[in-house]
Amino acid sequence: MLQLAYFLGCDPVYIVGLDFSYGKLSDMFPPGKIVITPENYDIVKTCHVDPNYYKIGDIIGVPNANLQRRSFAKANQIFNLSGRTLLNASARSSLDVIKRVSI
Repeated sequence: MLQLAYFLGCDPVYIVGLDFSYGKLSDMFPPGKIVITPENYDIVKTCHVDPNYYKIGDIIGVPNANLQRRSFAKANQIFNLSGRTLLNASARSSLDVIKRVSI
């Protein structure tokens, strides 16, 4: 969606609803999918704003958080180089490579 907003000439662009809180999940598991088990449940609970969001037996995706962070940083750089602004307006977001604002 950031690419679409960029090519449409949008300025500024606000990112809303991006939690980016993966806790230790992406450090402990490779990118892909895992099943939530009693053994990993305490780790998974730290990966969402609502600690009761996931249940044992759910299948969740493990992101490549480092790649995502670099991609957001690159998108921010491209917006800035073109004289436009990309802002993170997500409440309690853990993404730290785009300027945070409250709306």
